[in-house]
Order: sequence, then structure tokens, then C-alpha cells
Amino acid sequence: MRSFSLVLLRRLLFRPSPQHTSNSVATTLYDHLSAQTLATLERLLLQSVAHEPVPVVRRKAADTVSDVANHAMRNGRPWHALQTEIFKLVHSTDPMGREIAYRVFTSSPNIILDLQVESVLGTLQRGLEDRESTDVRHPTTYPGP
Repeated sequence: MRSFSLVLLRRLLFRPSPQHTSNSVATTLYDHLSAQTLATLERLLLQSVAHEPVPVVRRKAADTVSDVANHAMRNGRPWHALQTEIFKLVHSTDPMGREIAYRVFTSSPNIILDLQVESVLGTLQRGLEDRESTDVRHPTTYPGP
């Protein structure tokens, strides 16, 4: 049920609003959320990505986090807490946590654009050389829900 909820959340957040006309810029529900609501949503998504025990749900949470991050960055709203959490997951002892981190990097590469090149290269190399998990070395992303 949590997995399905995350899929629905993504669909609802990023569906063009019905008031959209052919001459105007498409807006979504996400574009109309208050700063406080966005902060709460982001906090809950980070919690899910970091601590969800069911792998399928955690992967859906990562996909949702990536979509929210991409939309936020397109709107000029970087998500610095995501960077922090993803780098924590890269160094996690849990292979699933590391897989999730690289899944987010794969789906939302803009989160590392403003970081130092040496740091980014070291982080990516660490994932490519992970000896414990093939899923970390080769995170798979799936388009759409």
C-alpha cells in the first residue's frame, strides 16, 4: 500500500493542472504548495528513503524523491537536505541504503552539480567498486511509476 501511495503521490504532484491553457506555462499541484508543505513533504520523503524496511517501497520512495528533486531544481529550489542524506546513504553499511543513494544519483544527477569534482568522482567510484552488492554497482531506474 505504501508503494502504491508513493506512485499516486508522484502522479498527483506532477500532473498539469486543469486550468492549464495552451498559451500558459503548465503548472502542477507541486507548484501551488506552500513552502511549509514542501518542507514537510521533503522531510517525510527523506525519512522514507532512509528508513523504509521494505525494498520495493524504498525504491518507490527513491523514485519519488528523484522526481521531487528534479522538479524543485527546475524551479530554482535546490534540496540541500537531500544531498546530505544521499551522501550519508553512500557511506551506509546497509547495501540497500547505498543502492538507494546511487539510484537517486542516476535519476537526479543535478544534485551533485554544485559539489567539488574530486568528491563526486570519489563517491561515484565507491559505488562502481562496491564489493557487497551488484545493485549498488548497477542501480536500475525505471521510467514512470
